[in-house]
Amino acid sequence: MDASKLMMERLNNANYEAWRFRIEMLLIREGLWKHISEEVPNPVTSEWKQGDDKARATIALFVEDNQHPIIRDCRTARETWEALKKHHQSVSLTSRVTLLKRICQLQFRDGDDMEQHLQEMDGLFSRLSNAGQKLDSQLMVAMVLRSLPESYDTLTTALESRSDEELTMDLVKSKLLDESMKRRRFPSRGESLLRVESSRKQIICHSCGKPGHFKKDCRVLSNAKVDESRRKFKPKARTVKEDDRPEGCSAFCFATRNEPDTIDSWVVDSGASTHMCADRNFFKQYETCSGLTVTLADGSEVGVSGKGSGILHCVVDKD
Repeated sequence: MDASKLMMERLNNANYEAWRFRIEMLLIREGLWKHISEEVPNPVTSEWKQGDDKARATIALFVEDNQHPIIRDCRTARETWEALKKHHQSVSLTSRVTLLKRICQLQFRDGDDMEQHLQEMDGLFSRLSNAGQKLDSQLMVAMVLRSLPESYDTLTTALESRSDEELTMDLVKSKLLDESMKRRRFPSRGESLLRVESSRKQIICHSCGKPGHFKKDCRVLSNAKVDESRRKFKPKARTVKEDDRPEGCSAFCFATRNEPDTIDSWVVDSGASTHMCADRNFFKQYETCSGLTVTLADGSEVGVSGKGSGILHCVVDKD
């Protein structure tokens, strides 16, 4: 085997677990793993020494330069392997706490790669186990389900309803990967709306200059047109003839009805100086007026009997 021709990531301070597995497989393929898994024979044969040197060299060729001080003084493949293991798999309480924090803080977000997320969690579980804190299967399942967003709540509830014997890591991974693939093929309405909203942010209104809408949908422009219309509007209706108004008596009409019956409903207009009432019984204080008329929309006139005040019963809050 020519190790220099193999395309394999070299060991650094962040990839020990993945590197260890690949090197183990490589040594097994080359028939050299026994120099790691077995004790050095006594006496040492030339054949063993030749294989051991080959295994040690293979390990050393697949580490970064900053790892060389760790293994430079090692004389056997087993010593080299154990030195790297001791350095990268610290069993201290601090390392276990750090790994547990990373597991608890790891979160999957909608749109992320589910397969990559599960691989990352598996790597943390493996590192924690190598650091002397192996988690049982049910706790690992709980950690994985905890890392999911609210959009996975339905699937999470369905999985949690299964018995402990059924709820294995393999089952959870399979269901999550299936769900992730389904969402990529058939995105939900919420995700579609997010994409629409994202595209809207790139639209610039040519009226107000703000993003998210076209000129025809611009509220600023629409409000400006309404204000302009209000400024141009000049009311032509006339309620009381000024010349015919007796001193001390005035009236203002803002709405009329053709029905002969009376109703108890009122439309209150804060801009009207006086309101019109056709029910004499409404008034608590009443003063008769004579000679006063109100001009209606069709040009006809009706007489005003009097003026006064009454009490309106209003509902301020439905509660």
